[in-house]
Amino acid sequence: MTIAHPRSTDCNVGVSELVGGLVEAIERFATQREEDARLERERDARQRVKREQDEAYQRSLEADRAKEEFKKQQELEIKQELERAESERLIEEARKEELRAGAEARVPQEPDEKESAEVSRIRVRLPPPHHDSLERRFYATDTLAALLDFLASKGYPQENYKVISSWPRRDVSIFSLYYI
Repeated sequence: MTIAHPRSTDCNVGVSELVGGLVEAIERFATQREEDARLERERDARQRVKREQDEAYQRSLEADRAKEEFKKQQELEIKQELERAESERLIEEARKEELRAGAEARVPQEPDEKESAEVSRIRVRLPPPHHDSLERRFYATDTLAALLDFLASKGYPQENYKVISSWPRRDVSIFSLYYI
């Protein structure tokens, strides 16, 4: 049997040819569909990998930002601690200088070399690492507080040492608490 196309008289196609053409078209369509599906799966896989990489990059970037922020915070805290310590050191130095200047102002005049009556010569051995000593003359009427003020004016405040008499050996700096 032949089927004739209503518009064309020379296009007579047999049923087997028509069925063969349809089967071939279906096979090409199925092959093309499988190829399109494979390409779509590959594209989806590439996009999924890219998305996972982007997410991993963002997580890494956030971790780096957090580390950098933590590092900056630590540096800021260290800087503030150093500034605080320096400020405390400067305040302590100013306090010591004020105490030294006050002690220097209270130190009585040293007697002249010519005066020998009622004058005592005091020698103070300095603590290690110093190997020298301080020496000064005082009037016999000067108090132990004058000696302690002299030492403080030279940078040796009383809380850093003891004054011990040579004979009888005793700590005389404790008496300064009562006579200053």
